[in-house]
Amino acid sequence: MIPLLNEIAGKYPKLSILKIKIEENHSLAEEYDVKSVPALLLFKNGEYIDRLMGKSPFLMIDNLIHKHK
Repeated sequence: MIPLLNEIAGKYPKLSILKIKIEENHSLAEEYDVKSVPALLLFKNGEYIDRLMGKSPFLMIDNLIHKHK
């Protein structure tokens, strides 16, 4: 998923991408109800706004980000 996220980051220069290991951050996983990985959580202005769970194709991630631009 990392190469895919790098491609997305290239398309959206204002986008910040953080990779978090849930096995080392149980409290975050619980707070955002992450039950499986990969999980993509989208935040805007510090507010949690949307998510994708499981492997997602480029177009699905792109559509999610574009929807919340």
